[in-house]
Amino acid sequence: MAETEPRLVYGHGGEFTWAFGDNEGAAPGAQFMRALAPRLRAAWLLMQQPLVGTSEVQLPRPTRRRLQRDGHEPPPVRLVEIRRPEPVGGGTDVAADRGYHHRWIVRGHWRQQWYPSRQVHRPVWIAPHVKGPGDAPLLGGDKVNVWKR
Repeated sequence: MAETEPRLVYGHGGEFTWAFGDNEGAAPGAQFMRALAPRLRAAWLLMQQPLVGTSEVQLPRPTRRRLQRDGHEPPPVRLVEIRRPEPVGGGTDVAADRGYHHRWIVRGHWRQQWYPSRQVHRPVWIAPHVKGPGDAPLLGGDKVNVWKR
């Protein structure tokens, strides 16, 4: 490899880093490395995801039939779940789905709101509000804000 190509560097804590950036003027072999770098980065990011579980699943019936018609044996398919599946509750009340047993006050905060008509994110102020089931007791009272002159 030429001296100008990016290198895989051993970092602190057993992690490897890749020097991403503009590699103008790199050797001809660097084009292959530039094409490979995003794929390696995506693979490393996927490897860091928590593994929820694996299971053997069958291909959909039309796909199996098409493969058998073409003279191929359908291969076994292993499904790897890297994130927890969404809860199947059908309810729209998130607080009830999570089983909250009290209410609390959420401080005001900024949110980056997506505006599809403009294709941009804009900051929006979310006012303080009470969160949790309506019939549960309210937590808090420990913090007092005083605006004194």
